[in-house]
Amino acid sequence: MKSIINRMAGVTFFFTLLYAVFWLGTWYLFPLNKKTYIDNASMTRAFHLPFHHDPGPLLKSGNKVILFGSSNVQMGFLPELMVQLMPGFTAHNLSMGGSNVSLIYDAIDCCNFFLRRDSSSTNFFIYGVWYGSFIDNQTLWKGESRPIDVERLRYGLYRQGQDGIRPRFPLPLFLYVRDLIHPFLVTSFFARKWNSEGKEWFWPALKEIVNKYIPQFVTSPVQVKASAHTADWLNAHHVDKEEQEKELQIWKDRFGEKLVLEQFNKLLDLAALVNRTHGTLVVVDMPIPEWHRIHSALFKDYQRKKNPFIKELIAQPNVTYIDFQNVSDNEDFFDSTHPKPKTAIKWTKKLAEVLMNRIHP
Repeated sequence: MKSIINRMAGVTFFFTLLYAVFWLGTWYLFPLNKKTYIDNASMTRAFHLPFHHDPGPLLKSGNKVILFGSSNVQMGFLPELMVQLMPGFTAHNLSMGGSNVSLIYDAIDCCNFFLRRDSSSTNFFIYGVWYGSFIDNQTLWKGESRPIDVERLRYGLYRQGQDGIRPRFPLPLFLYVRDLIHPFLVTSFFARKWNSEGKEWFWPALKEIVNKYIPQFVTSPVQVKASAHTADWLNAHHVDKEEQEKELQIWKDRFGEKLVLEQFNKLLDLAALVNRTHGTLVVVDMPIPEWHRIHSALFKDYQRKKNPFIKELIAQPNVTYIDFQNVSDNEDFFDSTHPKPKTAIKWTKKLAEVLMNRIHP
């Protein structure tokens, strides 16, 4: 019996030591976000845990601009530039591609768990909407689990209850447990990214790791084949008539021509959620190309249905609506919804100007 206990102790010690080495290695190569901002757009370029596992800068006190929306917001507003234009603020882009209002409601609710507040700080919740934000849950998710739900429940840090998905632990303990399982977060992240995106994601990520941590062991930086969609390519790209018709048909086939009111009502709930946390909600009606506006039945339906809800929305305290629909022309986009890199600079400057005018009228 004693020998069995000794062997079990030895095996336990061995695997504990092995996990400790693995733990230290993953912390060295893939530390948590130590920057002053979170930018979800960078998650497509290299290794970054989503904010609901790595809240990083949200835990710090001070004034914040927190951006939410779909991929057009993800690509359209630049946190690094925003903080230059808004002294005394940090900026964080927590947008998620393909999201509707319900998903962003849950993202803001999740963000509030981590958000550090004090009586003297200002928190702007910027929500960039367009007609795609108001696609109903059934049409968008077709009864399947949403990615943010699957991701949060994957490691046991969150639980599913009658009140939705909530952190399993209070904040300090949540962070300790998260730190303990860091190797699992890293390996799981890489495995799923490889399965979903393969070499297109892996080699740029490997390049960043090698060039950052072990440049002394290579004679030259790791070479990666450049993507055709570089910033210069995107800035120069013109969406021709054939591409326009193709993209319009994709939106029509996927979402139809009519919006139901489910997500408009959810936007009012979202405003109430932000008010309960003493934040300021700024809803930005995002632009899309003129050719998209003219030929999209969904856009026209959105225009018809939104006004009563906007009136009810801005009647709530600490809510502002900004119409950005006409701030860009066709040449500001590289497809049917996404801004060119040079356009993102223009949009960021305009939004920062609006926010600073609100702070200092």
